[in-house]
Formats: sequence, C-alpha cells, structure tokens
Amino acid sequence: MVSRARRSRLPWHRVLEPGSHIGGYRIERLVGRGGMGEVYEATQLALGRTVAFKVLHTSLLTDDGFRERFRREGKLQAQLEHPNVVTVYEAGEIPEGLFLAMRIVRGSNLKQLIVAGELDAQRTLRLLRPVADALDAAHALSLVHRDIKPQNILVGARDHPFLADFGLTRGSDDSGLTTSGQFLGTIDYVSPEQVHGEPATAASDIYALTAVLYECLTGKVPYPRPSDAAVLFAHASVAPPRVGDGRPELPAAIDEVISSGMAKEPEERPVSASELIRRADTILTSTPSLGASRPKAAGTLERGLRPVRGETEAGDPIEEAGSAPSTRTAERAWPPLPATVTAEQDETPATREMGAARRRGIAAAATIASLLAVGAFLLGRSEEGDVDLQPLSSSVSSSAVSLRAPAGWERPASGDAPKVEGLELDDRLALVRGEDAVLAGITGATGPTLLPSRLRRNAPDSPDAVRLGELDALRYRGVPVPGSPRRELTVYAAPATVGVATVACMSRPARAAVLRAACEQIAQTLQLERGRGYGLGADPATARAAASIASSLRGRRRAQRERLARARTNEGQREAARDLASAYDSAATRLSRLDVSPAVVDRLDAARAALRSAAAAYRGLGSAAGAENTRAYRRALDRVRSAEDGASKRLSALGSAQA
Repeated sequence: MVSRARRSRLPWHRVLEPGSHIGGYRIERLVGRGGMGEVYEATQLALGRTVAFKVLHTSLLTDDGFRERFRREGKLQAQLEHPNVVTVYEAGEIPEGLFLAMRIVRGSNLKQLIVAGELDAQRTLRLLRPVADALDAAHALSLVHRDIKPQNILVGARDHPFLADFGLTRGSDDSGLTTSGQFLGTIDYVSPEQVHGEPATAASDIYALTAVLYECLTGKVPYPRPSDAAVLFAHASVAPPRVGDGRPELPAAIDEVISSGMAKEPEERPVSASELIRRADTILTSTPSLGASRPKAAGTLERGLRPVRGETEAGDPIEEAGSAPSTRTAERAWPPLPATVTAEQDETPATREMGAARRRGIAAAATIASLLAVGAFLLGRSEEGDVDLQPLSSSVSSSAVSLRAPAGWERPASGDAPKVEGLELDDRLALVRGEDAVLAGITGATGPTLLPSRLRRNAPDSPDAVRLGELDALRYRGVPVPGSPRRELTVYAAPATVGVATVACMSRPARAAVLRAACEQIAQTLQLERGRGYGLGADPATARAAASIASSLRGRRRAQRERLARARTNEGQREAARDLASAYDSAATRLSRLDVSPAVVDRLDAARAALRSAAAAYRGLGSAAGAENTRAYRRALDRVRSAEDGASKRLSALGSAQA
C-alpha cells in the first residue's frame, strides 16, 4: 500500500555534520528531509559552487531496485535540458550512501504557497504552465515522473518554477511496484491505475498535475480523507472533486477541466500536460475578476495556526501580526526578519518559519497583493474584441528597450518626437500614427507605483498587474497629461535593473478606446536590450540580503550589548557604544551595495537612513559615557531605543520585499 510521505516513520541515517567533507563537497547545513532521504546545502569544493546535496535514506539501501532507480535519477535528468527542471550536477556513491548534487533553488515550493494562501488563479497558471511544458519534455523521452505534487514544484526568484525530485522517475516500460509491493509516489495525487497496481504512464502524471491544479485553486487536496485506505479508494472509485464546491466564484466550466484531467480511465485525459493547462487557461482568463480572493489551505483553523509570541535572542517578546501589543517596558529586542530558505520536499522547521514569515508579510503588502490578485492577466488577448489588429511590421530600438509596431506607425525624427511633461525618458523611443503617439524608455521612478512623481499625483489608485512579453508591469489608464488637459495616457511601468521600463500611449480621451487595442499590442512587444526585469511581488534576493544583514547585525549587537551591560567604567561603556555604532554603520553600508527593484528603492533608502540614525544614537551614548554625564546618558539611551525600533521596522519592511 502507498504510504503518505508526511507520515513516514522510517529511521534516518546519521545526520552529516556541518563542515564535514564528503565526496568533494563540504556540508553547510541540513535543509530538509523528504521521502527518499536528507537534503543539505553544500559547497562543491572543486568549483566553489553551492549545491543541494541529497543523500539516500539508509533504510532504502537494502532495496536493490530502489538503489538502481536512485542512480538513474542523474542520468534521466541529464537528458532533460529544460529551464524548468532542476539541474543535476553529479550523481554517485559515498560511504554514507548514494547522493545527488543538484542546483539549489532558493525560495519556496508550491505547497508552501498554497498553505500561506499566496496563490490566485492567474499566478497558479503562470507557475504551472512551464511545469507542464517540462513534464511534456520528459514524456517525449518516455520518462514518467511518478511523483508530481506541490512539494516537488519549487518556486525560485521572480516566480520561476522548477520541477524537482525525479528520484521516483523511471522509464515508461518499468514495472509499477517496488519489491516490497509499495507504490512509488504520494497518495494525494496518485492515479487510479497505480492504485490498481498497473504501470504508471504519462497519463498518470497528467492525473497528478490535475490534482495539483485543483489544490492550487481550492487550497485543499482532491480527496481529504481520514485514512490512506480511504484516499486510495476515492482515487479509484469516487468522482473527481468539484472546484465550485469550495470556490463558487470560479467559472463552472473549470470543473469539466478537472474531471477530464482526473478521469478514471487514462485514455480519457488530455493528451498532454500543456493541453490540460491550456484548457484551464482558456476558462480562467476569460473571467476578468479572477484572483480577487485566494483559497485558504484546508484545515488551517483546525490545526490551530494563529498569531503567537516569538522570542528574540534577548528573550524579549515579539508580537506577531494580529496579536495584542506587548505591555512590557523593557528594551525592545531586534525582531526576526522573514527568511528565504532552500525549498525541499517536506516540511522542516526552517520551512515552517518561512511560511510564518510569508503570512506576516501578506498583511504588510496588502496593496500589491490586491493588484496581483484583481488585475493580473496576460496581454495578447485584446480587450477590444471587435478591433482588427494589424500584423507587426516594423521594429524600433534604443540601447535599453525595443518595440515592434503594426503598419501605419512611424518613428519621427528626433526633434519631432512628442514629449510629455513629467515623463522624462532615458533611451527614448517614439512611434506616431496621426495624432496618437507611443513613447517608451527608462525612467528613474522609485516606489511601489513605479511612476514619476508628476504622473503619480493624478494616476488611478488601482492599476492592473499585467505582462509585457517576459516583463511584469503595472498598467495605468486615463492618466492626465500634465499641462495638456485634452490628452490622456495609458502607462505601462515594468521594474528592471536599469530603472523602470515604461511605455506610454497618448491620445485624446475620445480616442482612448480606439487606441487601446493597438497600444496593448505594441506594449506587449516591449523588450529590454540590457538588464533584466523584476517581479511585482516578493523579491527573494532582496529578502535574503536583508535577512543576512539583519542576522549579522543581531550577532554583533548582542555581543556588544552584553559588553555594554558588563562595563564597569565609563571608558568601557564608551568603547562598547562606539562598536555598536560601527555595527549599524556597517549594516547601512551593506544595504547601500544592494541592487534592488525600483519598487523598493525607497524602502532601502529608509532602512539605510534608520540604520545610520541608530549608529548616531550609539555615538551619542558613547559621548555621554565618556563625559560621565548621567543625565545625558539616560537621554541617549532613550534615543537608542527609539532609533533601534525604527531601524528594526525599516529592515523588516525591506525584508518582506514587497513592491
């Protein structure tokens, strides 16, 4: 019988100690434990490369068939040259067992996003579409994954998904059982034919992917049952679940997609994983308000997840979001920041903490979350259904951006190009057709709106989140042109490493609807000639950097605060205060070196200023100690507490990395 990975009680082999050298790798830390073994973050010594280092569970080493499947994992994945499949660098055997060295994906996995309530319909499609393509690529090589589940879909920077853990993969002609008679896979997503003991096929993977799609949309597995036997019976005999039972706001037709993908007979399912997602896409993107609410993971209240108190290194209480404020008057300790860790297949203390941190960040980022939830859709399907769009026939480019345009649009001479007051564009492009104009380039805008200040004043409060080719952008309609009341703009703003890539379509208000379809057609072709884009939501790289800076600062602060408390002379107090000031200055300097999205530049500046203020407060404390001025020392302590509190909040806001 199949056993749930999360209920496994198999014994674990000796945990590898951090710092130990194994087969050319230095173990850095334990990341997690999955159904097959343990995963560590490690350094490949020959190349200085950080990898995910998976070691096979020792209890499985007695199963020769399983050992062979594990050895084959590296070879199977090596055949899959796909950007959405986790790369395997090396597979081999060490005294501790079999191992795989793989690309490390920092971020989360799909299961964690489901539990945290961070998926709407559109984000689900964006993540599953490339996963489906990767799965089709595997099936083209006659490879069956056999363990499609949310935990095996890792989500890296800028929402780039990776299909992971081909440890249970095998050629489609292999038998379906282990020597012990157990299925390979996870029963919440196992296909009926596997329940009946038949070999898994590509259709089995499509069944599992459909179950994952259902869970993303509803927040619960297809067949929540009290026992493994009941789950297996449901997969084999119970009709596919209905999305509408839990999400009545979603189109009823999505139930037909789920029923098709989870059909009991393999031949009745879609012919490919991409076809499954295409059908879901056609239905879900036809409803503009999709994503306004996000599914909550089933059982959250029953599991008792609620705001709790945490402890800092100093033992002071930290209030989680939603809990009552602390009434203690003792000095506030430095609060923890959201931490981004390596995603792995099963929940670990580190991933539980990351989930909690993500939930805390949701409230702080309500504005951008609502943008992504309410307005997200893919351009390319013109909203003006009766407009006959012309084929793209010309292209224009600068050193930073490029556009393509249909017939009738021309690039004017540089002196004749229209200008918009308040819209300063570097590497500027212009296209005109009669009295209509499209302008593009890079602005120096910062902040979550991504707009220059002159346009921001009168821009709509609720822009749409859209896609421009490979770039995430905000779209503002009906933006008045400063100084030109008879003109209005539709503005697309995409955060990038070179600034904010911006497309602005200008027309008279009466012609705005006529221009809209052509504007969207042109804007969708926006490409960066240098640099890269940022996402609109969480930026894991910024969150990791902020967490690293905060962690280092916590360590230095704790040591120097203890030294300050133990000081028995004014000179000792002064030196400790100066070292504390140096710690805050160093943290501010590290922040200054970060490359962050324009959307969070203001936050970075605020965090850096707050750290400098804390450093100045400690310098004042040191000066008061050196002058042996008790009254000044007490006032300086008050300033230190206030400045540290401000620095803590600013770094936490930056650590949440929400646009």
